[in-house]
Amino acid sequence: MVMRKLFHLYLFLLVVAVGVCFCEALDCKPKFFGFTKLRIVNNWEGNSSNFFNFQVNKLRMGIEGQVVDKLSYLALVEGGFVAPNSFTFSPLDIYVNYKFSPAIELRFGQDWYKFGWEYTQPIPTLPFINFSDFAATVFDGMGRTGNYGYDVGVWFNGILKLKNINLGYNGGILNGSGLNTIDNNNKKDIFIRTYLEPVEFFHLGISIFQGYSRIKTEDLKDDLFAIEVMIKFKNLTNINEFYYSENQESKKQTNLYPKIIKRGYYVFLGYGISPYQIICRYERNSNLFLSNEIGNVYTFGVNYQIKGLNKIGIDYVTRDYSMKHNISNSIIIQCQILFNNL
Repeated sequence: MVMRKLFHLYLFLLVVAVGVCFCEALDCKPKFFGFTKLRIVNNWEGNSSNFFNFQVNKLRMGIEGQVVDKLSYLALVEGGFVAPNSFTFSPLDIYVNYKFSPAIELRFGQDWYKFGWEYTQPIPTLPFINFSDFAATVFDGMGRTGNYGYDVGVWFNGILKLKNINLGYNGGILNGSGLNTIDNNNKKDIFIRTYLEPVEFFHLGISIFQGYSRIKTEDLKDDLFAIEVMIKFKNLTNINEFYYSENQESKKQTNLYPKIIKRGYYVFLGYGISPYQIICRYERNSNLFLSNEIGNVYTFGVNYQIKGLNKIGIDYVTRDYSMKHNISNSIIIQCQILFNNL
């Protein structure tokens, strides 16, 4: 495990070194950047509590630059202590991007699944400290949560402007094996997301995903569908997302091996009065597989914007799942710091 982490570090440093030399030769200056998230977390359920513990939740550093006109590159690495004596490290985004026009861009390399609204946004721009439970649960069942939400392949995106109407899209044809992994089998992932902005304050998007299970050894299909609706009016923001997924449990479609069906939605409301933002989110998700578990999650938070995307946030989360006897609660305090032009 240690040797694998050192090998990943070597690959990342090699990419950085080659990128810097290439830019020096072409007289284009690379840009170094990074961000970190420092957290204090307290979870309790019933009468038990783990008290407050400190986490270096994310520590990311990267390099990006323009090779020639329309051709750019990016390499990003992540490390962090999510528990005492538990350090994780891995290369994440490594790709080259060619922008033919605003209507079409092609990207080759490793990136994360930009599916739905929440999973499309860069992490520092998200209003809450954590992703929604329901979206994470859907991707976890597919083996595509956290760093496993990355893959290698060909990515595409663009925006078509028709008078005052924006029609955007993004998607990919991917290897299907996850982070820092390449294979030559036929189990590939395909996804596409399209969105429409007919007026400035309204956004409607649809995402479709088809792939194969990373959890089972058989060629079992994973299907995912999502709808996103966003409304912005002055300082008020409302975001709504609905997910529906089907994960094939076995080639034998019987009562003992049915499809695992998960569905859920969240409703987000945020109100900003600079430099503060008050936010709340309600989630409901269900796992319709034998147990028929249903969950309700409530999150309330306040963000203080220091400068740009540098901010301090505090969230209170309460979870009530039908298969558990106690309601679990969390208080999360986080400081997010971004570094540009390192």
